[in-house]
Amino acid sequence: MRRNLCYCHIRYLLRYSHRPHLLWVMRGKLGNRPETIMARAIWNGRVIAESNDTEEVEGNVYFPEASLKREYFIPSTTTSLCPRKGQARYMSLLIDGQDNLDAAWYYPDPMPIARKIKGYVAFWRGVEIEK
Repeated sequence: MRRNLCYCHIRYLLRYSHRPHLLWVMRGKLGNRPETIMARAIWNGRVIAESNDTEEVEGNVYFPEASLKREYFIPSTTTSLCPRKGQARYMSLLIDGQDNLDAAWYYPDPMPIARKIKGYVAFWRGVEIEK
């Protein structure tokens, strides 16, 4: 089993490490709930998730699991560890014969500070988010 820091944590460190005062402000916070707006996750020309009940955490939009178009998702054995949110698991995408490995991640058992993203999935690796 592979363990790494999760992408969102690395992005968070890169974004705020040169501004220490913002690291202090962000410590212990995972972001604010966005306004209710329909959001779509799109890859390879297909909508893979769509919901107006998303959560935004550290710049990533998390979609409810029920909003995923399951026919495009394949389970992955990849995991990563975020010290703030816990262990992430990944899913890959397969659309029209093209795959996008580990393009989605979720926290099946997030730490208490991240409990609002339990049952939610985020994307990266070329997946576009429209709001």
